Amino acid sequence: MIITDFIVCDDIRSELGSKFSLMGIYANDIKFSKVPDEAWPIAFRLSCFIRLVNSLKPKKYKFEIKVMFDGNELVQAEGEAPLSGDVTIVNLPVVFPLVNIPSTGDMSIEFKLRSGKKLIVEQKKVMKISNLQE
Repeated sequence: MIITDFIVCDDIRSELGSKFSLMGIYANDIKFSKVPDEAWPIAFRLSCFIRLVNSLKPKKYKFEIKVMFDGNELVQAEGEAPLSGDVTIVNLPVVFPLVNIPSTGDMSIEFKLRSGKKLIVEQKKVMKISNLQE
């Protein structure tokens, strides 16, 4: 199992024909433009699109994604990964509810895929949160 894409964006939309549209794709940082008197936390729409190449035998696999900031969990999503013998590419679009970003700093997004308690694959992406006014 290989993670080929780990994309952080504002929103993911399902399209006809088993396609996805990703809106507002981020690189390694998220910059907020805010008025000087606005106080943190800032409510933020966050989504992740993870694409895997499947080399596993069919069985139940579970995934979890955690969004962490300064050691604290902001939001989490989990579910079953749709892996079967004839599926070679697996798309996992995850749209979180509004996330309250507490301040500037580093936010990490941690993805794990498990079979029971056995860890199959994991990846962590760190996003730098900053304010354009700084």
